Amino acid sequence: MKRIKQIADGLGVTNQAVYKRVVGSLKNDVAPYVQTFDGCIMLSEQGEEIVIKAFAKRGAHTETHTEAHTVYSGVHTSLQYIIHKQEQQIEELKHDVARLQERNDILFAELLAAMKKKEPWYKRLPFGRREEEHGQGDA
Repeated sequence: MKRIKQIADGLGVTNQAVYKRVVGSLKNDVAPYVQTFDGCIMLSEQGEEIVIKAFAKRGAHTETHTEAHTVYSGVHTSLQYIIHKQEQQIEELKHDVARLQERNDILFAELLAAMKKKEPWYKRLPFGRREEEHGQGDA
């Protein structure tokens, strides 16, 4: 004979969970195997087996639910990481666009200045001169 607490500890559930089953959904099944001593409900081995089987059925459902929850938690965490990385990339790209826009504005201003002076635009470029200016165009 075992007390509800002992059965609950063996199943890894609360005393209340076992008690609710014993006096609720399993009442008719375990009634022949229940005895009360000093207000403490005791179950024989047969009654304990009925309770264990009932929780095993529930446990399979709980395990499936727990596994699904774990998978969804993993997916959620992965998605959060991906979103965070993409937000970082977006910020970097915004910075690059701003830098390139500044450079474009400078080059455009230099082009306008060259046009006003009527000098060839390529002479104002900071990255080199045409080949003709270096004497390579005279062949």
